[in-house]
Amino acid sequence: MTFPNFLSAFRLIGTFFFLFFVIRERYNIAFIIFVLQGLSDLMDGLIARTFKSKTTVGAFLDPLADKFMLVSSYLILTYKNIIPQWITLLVVLRDSFVLLGFIVLYRISNEKIPHPRVLGKVCTAIQAITIAYVLWSKDDRLRLFFFYPTVILTITSGLDYLFASLRLFVRYKPMRS
Repeated sequence: MTFPNFLSAFRLIGTFFFLFFVIRERYNIAFIIFVLQGLSDLMDGLIARTFKSKTTVGAFLDPLADKFMLVSSYLILTYKNIIPQWITLLVVLRDSFVLLGFIVLYRISNEKIPHPRVLGKVCTAIQAITIAYVLWSKDDRLRLFFFYPTVILTITSGLDYLFASLRLFVRYKPMRS
């Protein structure tokens, strides 16, 4: 197992600890775990690119760990009434549509996994920053300053993935028998 894959696995397993501490309302520990997970996400990609240690497992494990971490975080924080339901619904719907789109495109082209989009990476970063902020801060008034950019980027990046997928779909012409 490469070190970047180890970091992705850490992020995946760390999510269970994060959820445990949020359920116990130990938000300070959950915050530390979440920040460590975020740093591991930055490091695994950087190390994989720098040392040319990208793997097929890593191409699958990294986004899986990211989505599991973020979606689980939004769901548990909504359950705890820290994040509004409608924001979590948008995050879950966007990630579901992106995942479904990736699966459909992969099945149709049978060639490669679609690449992440820059706007999608920015959206993921803003979603993670929002989670870190709500865990760290006790001030409900300032949360809106994090919620609105999260919502706008979630919708925009979802549409970006949709239009990019449609362009790929239109370009791909399956062979007829």
